[in-house]
Amino acid sequence: MALAEGFEFITSQSNKQRLKVRCRSEDCQWSLRSRNVKDSDAFYVTSFNDVHTCSKTSFHPHHRNANRKVVSHCINDLVKDNSRNIKGKDIVNILNERFMAHFSYKQAWAKKVYAETLLVCTSDESFGRLPIYCHNLEIANPGTRTPILRDGSNLFEMSFVAIGAAIRSFVRCLRPMIIIDGAHLKGSFKGTMFPAVGMDGNHKIFAIAFSVGKSDSGESWAWFLSKLRECVGDHPKTNLVRHNAGISPCVSRFLL
Repeated sequence: MALAEGFEFITSQSNKQRLKVRCRSEDCQWSLRSRNVKDSDAFYVTSFNDVHTCSKTSFHPHHRNANRKVVSHCINDLVKDNSRNIKGKDIVNILNERFMAHFSYKQAWAKKVYAETLLVCTSDESFGRLPIYCHNLEIANPGTRTPILRDGSNLFEMSFVAIGAAIRSFVRCLRPMIIIDGAHLKGSFKGTMFPAVGMDGNHKIFAIAFSVGKSDSGESWAWFLSKLRECVGDHPKTNLVRHNAGISPCVSRFLL
């Protein structure tokens, strides 16, 4: 409301029970008071004087109430639109035109970054969206393989991703050698990433496929290598090398 109507307010009292705000101008009568609803996080308005007795010409261009949370929600639809490449300069122009307040490039960019974080789902939600993402990935990239391994309770165990273009590039153009390794993941959900890379004629690394699993176990390696073999097929001259470690006997039957 303050952004849309071009005024600024000051918080005179703020705690878990009460919230009081007034117009920035000391001579203005605009004010709002609210109280907490018992046993709830909600507030209800107890009094509201929506009449400004101050002059709007005293409005400061650097809006004190235009914090990143408020503005990020205002530009959320712009950031969500994948058909447009929104840049920092575009955000500055849009905000200045919409709210008649001056925003620097740095401020606008920070608000855009925060708006993007609001669109990103949590880690728990990401696991639920994984099948949809893999399905769309296969549709958008012909030849892509994205199998997902689940346990008896239909919970996530492992995932495998190999882009179709990467598979064709290895089969047709790269050296007959695949290098694999395991990298332990950090964050809310622990696990292991299993990357498989090749090497081109200029000794440059080329990513072929990767998998993410719960642990660095023989069963995980066996499932990963079996899916990798399904993608690249049988190549008698292909060598498989595990970096800084030996191949476990339980997965040796999957060597290419």
